[in-house]
Amino acid sequence: MYSQFISPGEINPEQYYTNKTIKVRGKIADFVYGSAPNSCWISLKTDLDNGANIICYFGNYVIKPGADIEIGMEIAITGTCMGMTNGKITFVGSSTEDIEFIPYDQNIEA
Repeated sequence: MYSQFISPGEINPEQYYTNKTIKVRGKIADFVYGSAPNSCWISLKTDLDNGANIICYFGNYVIKPGADIEIGMEIAITGTCMGMTNGKITFVGSSTEDIEFIPYDQNIEA
């Protein structure tokens, strides 16, 4: 998907992917547990080996403290693609069954 955004062919990736629910699989490049709504995110490495260019936000959910998550771990994430901005493809409203999440609670520190 990332390669289609940076080198579009016959398909316009902004029209094809944007505002659609998509499942992506990749290796975790970075993550933040989050301490406020929409502050929890996971970035995935792309097949172009140029960094973490798919950023997935988890809305009002945060990674459960102590959850089994580590850099390089392969996971599948489903979310709504918002297109590419500044070289990064953004997903919102993301979810995954590979890592445990909890609802954001302002009384719990991540």
